[in-house]
Amino acid sequence: MKAYSKTLFRMVSHNKGRFLANFFICLISVFVSSGLAACPDSFEQSYVLGYDDNPPDLIVKSTEETGFSDEDIQALQGISGYQDSFSFFSYDFSPNDDGDYYRVYLVDMTTMEMAKPAADAYPSALNEVVAIKGIGNYEVGQALGFDPLKAITDSVKEQAGPMAGMFNFPSAEEYEIVSLAENSLYRCTAPETAMIDSEEDEYIEGIFYLDRYYLRTVLPDAIAGKFNIESFFPTTDVYLTFAAKSKYMTAAYNDEMAGKAAEVKTLLGDKIEVLTLKENTSYSMFDYYNDKVRGISFVIPCFFIVICALINLITMQRLMKDERSEIGCYASLGFHKASIAGKFLFFAFFSAATGCLAGFLSGTPLLPLLLFPAYSSVFTMGDFAISFFTVAGTLLAIGIVCVSLLVTTYIALSYLKEVPAELLKEKAPKPGKKIWLERIKPLWKRISFSWKSSLRNIFRQKKNLILTTLSVIGGTVIVMLGFALNDASSAMTDDPLFGRVASSMGTISAVIILLAIALAVTVIYSLANMNIEDRKREIATLKVLGYHNVECSLYTFREIIFIVIVASILGVGVGTGVVYWAFDFLQFGELSDVQWYSYLASPILIIISTVLVNLILSPHIAHIDMNSSLKQLD
Repeated sequence: MKAYSKTLFRMVSHNKGRFLANFFICLISVFVSSGLAACPDSFEQSYVLGYDDNPPDLIVKSTEETGFSDEDIQALQGISGYQDSFSFFSYDFSPNDDGDYYRVYLVDMTTMEMAKPAADAYPSALNEVVAIKGIGNYEVGQALGFDPLKAITDSVKEQAGPMAGMFNFPSAEEYEIVSLAENSLYRCTAPETAMIDSEEDEYIEGIFYLDRYYLRTVLPDAIAGKFNIESFFPTTDVYLTFAAKSKYMTAAYNDEMAGKAAEVKTLLGDKIEVLTLKENTSYSMFDYYNDKVRGISFVIPCFFIVICALINLITMQRLMKDERSEIGCYASLGFHKASIAGKFLFFAFFSAATGCLAGFLSGTPLLPLLLFPAYSSVFTMGDFAISFFTVAGTLLAIGIVCVSLLVTTYIALSYLKEVPAELLKEKAPKPGKKIWLERIKPLWKRISFSWKSSLRNIFRQKKNLILTTLSVIGGTVIVMLGFALNDASSAMTDDPLFGRVASSMGTISAVIILLAIALAVTVIYSLANMNIEDRKREIATLKVLGYHNVECSLYTFREIIFIVIVASILGVGVGTGVVYWAFDFLQFGELSDVQWYSYLASPILIIISTVLVNLILSPHIAHIDMNSSLKQLD
């Protein structure tokens, strides 16, 4: 058993190139797939951590001019699970009817828990306001340039009649921003929709808090204590917080709050409108954005698993071909078939498992960290949270290892069907046959000898041709999918609501493209390197016959370059269908969004990668010893 164990590790050391091919393919595949699978959970945790204050679970808005009565608010506080509430007056308006809309909150800042300004930056007069950070580009000390109460006073004058003259609000030039505050309800760069009667959506340019306490300062002292300001500035909004049993962003939480909203609606009837966090712009946009990333994390791994399986099939097939005589030797010595197959299963398992483990441990934290700035550019996120364990990532890694073992078992069993005496013999080459190009004589006559030889090698080795073609098509499809997602994102940048969100998807697309190119380079490098290893004697013979290193390199590499060019062009056709399916699955983008240059860039990048890989491998051909051709037994 000790001697048998030594042969296992000796096989690994003698086939480092093939081992590394399997290792890196699995590493890159699991790095991307497990990393993408971890992103939604990781970013969801980070987003929830950003709720440093306690956001309202329900926003109840009055649809009547009189607003909420004290009895209404007391009734809301009697709902099961009630924890806290905050009531205030809000108004959306356009100060100059120029299409710019603003929102004003009249609040009691001494009891307000959300959007608290710094301790030394509370308003000290009615004309000092707090602006919500992220809604418009405002700075401390900036004058508003318009009167935030003008629209309200116009409304008040209609109701107050002669009494309206008692109000002495500051002029537009006097209003000043004394603080910027964060609000958990406004955590997205997507614009907030103005709540006005309009056929088209209008968006808020700024949100300002005014302290309700100072409203009485605008009245004459003689009647300040007698006049009921609340009749002109009624409670229009109530924030309700419950002792929720579920976590934010979960389906259970959404269902629980939908139930609470139904209770509120039953309690107060049609005079209110109830909004859950799911209707909040920031919350819903994050859910939408995260859902698209989750969808991508389901689509991309499909192609990586296929490519892993193909590369493993090629690797193990060529390894067993080289070890054919040893397989026959083991069989003739009486080794059980399971022991013989186990040797190759160990190679497959060891290379795939270590690659998957390395990809999982590195991709799970690093890819979300790499994409976190894309989220942060759109949403106000909490601290970065790493989701080390994801079901999808774990199942993917296990799936790749299992596929690798199944492929190896299939190939091993096909070899073990032969009797030992046959395995000990060198397998006779297939009889030469004309390829279909040879039957087109006018064309065949014009092809050079070296190209004739290359074309024969390409089409006679049908299995290698098919496997290599499928691998390159898979790489091209992934690159094209990355470009398509980027184009779809760019097409949405003019949308006021989704523009900034969609543009940040370009970062994710760029990462997918770069990693897809890395995978393509690894695949092509593995295929080209294995091609050189399998043809060392042939290349050495060419050198003996007088071929220079450059000629040998061109002779060897033109085959894979030819296959890559054809396969990458086919990949564009396959990729178009995949992109159409992916857009339909993700509910994001349309095929018409994909730019013409994306169809060209995908195969061109694969072809350029192939040329670069061939240049890197050229020294390997130069170092092949010519005497090795003389050691080949007839």
